[in-house]
Amino acid sequence: MHLGEKIRLLRLMSNLSQEELGSKIGRTKALISRLEKTGKGSYYTIEAIAKAFHMTVEQIIAFESKPQKLQKEYEMLSSTYEANVKELEKEVDRLNSENQLLRQTLEAHQSLIKELKTNKK
Repeated sequence: MHLGEKIRLLRLMSNLSQEELGSKIGRTKALISRLEKTGKGSYYTIEAIAKAFHMTVEQIIAFESKPQKLQKEYEMLSSTYEANVKELEKEVDRLNSENQLLRQTLEAHQSLIKELKTNKK
């Protein structure tokens, strides 16, 4: 989302028209419209808009809507989940191999015990 889209979203969240925002900061509706479409405007205009929203320019630049934040969090959790699943699958495979080896060892020991008992008689 470019700067103009962020400003448009903030304006709509504040229930302001382009004309009302322009009036608040001493600019025209046309300038607000162009800024929202292109994301390009003077630092002073963007600073005035930030003040109108009780924000800093940096806060506007860093602004993300809730759905965007949720999408990023979902993607992060999803990739973490997938990595954890792969790691758990590897661990299950390792434990299955170890279990199979232990069964074979147990069978060998049981067979040896039987043989020893038979030879003892």
